[in-house]
Amino acid sequence: MLTIGNNITLRIIDSSGVGGAASGQLTLNGRGLGVTNSASLIVVDTGGTLNIYNNAVIKDNRISGSGSGVLMDGTTLNMYGGIIENNQAAVSGNGGGGAVCVNSGTFNMYSGALIRGNQAGHAATTGGGGGVYVASGASFVMNGGTIDDNNAAGAGRGGGVFVNGGTFTMEDGMIGGLTAANRNRARSGGGVCVIGAGSFIMNGGTISQNTCTSWGGGVYAYVGTFNMNNGTISGNVSEEAGGGVFLLEAHFNMYDGKIQGNSAWWGGGVYVGGDTVASRATFTMNGGNIYGIDASPLSLANTADEEGASLYVEPEGIAQYGPMLGGGGIYLPYDDEGWRFTNDTLPN
Repeated sequence: MLTIGNNITLRIIDSSGVGGAASGQLTLNGRGLGVTNSASLIVVDTGGTLNIYNNAVIKDNRISGSGSGVLMDGTTLNMYGGIIENNQAAVSGNGGGGAVCVNSGTFNMYSGALIRGNQAGHAATTGGGGGVYVASGASFVMNGGTIDDNNAAGAGRGGGVFVNGGTFTMEDGMIGGLTAANRNRARSGGGVCVIGAGSFIMNGGTISQNTCTSWGGGVYAYVGTFNMNNGTISGNVSEEAGGGVFLLEAHFNMYDGKIQGNSAWWGGGVYVGGDTVASRATFTMNGGNIYGIDASPLSLANTADEEGASLYVEPEGIAQYGPMLGGGGIYLPYDDEGWRFTNDTLPN
């Protein structure tokens, strides 16, 4: 274990000393996934700063707690490049952050950085954030880079990123990949999970090809807030509901961006939960595009095995939306109190 304390900055760089192309490589290696270690490979304590550059590799650690690769407490992590891969957290209990756990402080990720093949939890536990876990009061800013092929095992949430009361801002980069081989996986929130008072702000980037066995192939929001100002959510798959986005007691404001090519049993594009008033979610579409079942080309269309290829709204859910590109694929239930949905044709 490497510990970085107060007012100390550690720069992990390649042999060129500037983070550029080089023949050298620095690797921090655990004892392999067959052995459980007692601590994270790197612990950054209050006031410390960790800068990671190209050709640095943090890999193959396995612990029972959170943050198998890097554990942060009141600190700053700047990942300008390098790889955090094949680490596992919470192997014998509940925990989060197979690669990075941000208990407090700020994690900044940039183009060229890669978080791949990490896991939180196992079949008998609830892991959160196969790649990155963001705790209450902490923040994660993704300016670029890739988070792919991570897993929140068992009943886990957030295969790529789990935001538990913290703040996640996505400016650019990729969560998932261009093919199914790069997918992040979870029970709920294959790409991103936001719960509690957590906030996810998507200003750009792509969430693609992630999968879940329950709710929210791309994004799962429970109680938290999701603001989509730009970017693309595409090609994600849920075996149950919300291929692109699933909402429960949460607020989703869409101002721009694209939701396309996602699939689920119900609600291929967006699923707005609320079978009771207490569980009501709200979706407000101020702009952007959600592609319908007749989109051109058809590869852009969101699909559902049952109802709501583009949008599915439960009886107590609230949705205000605009036209779906390609049309169709909208499921709007009716209850005794009347419609709770608004667009150009439905009554308020």
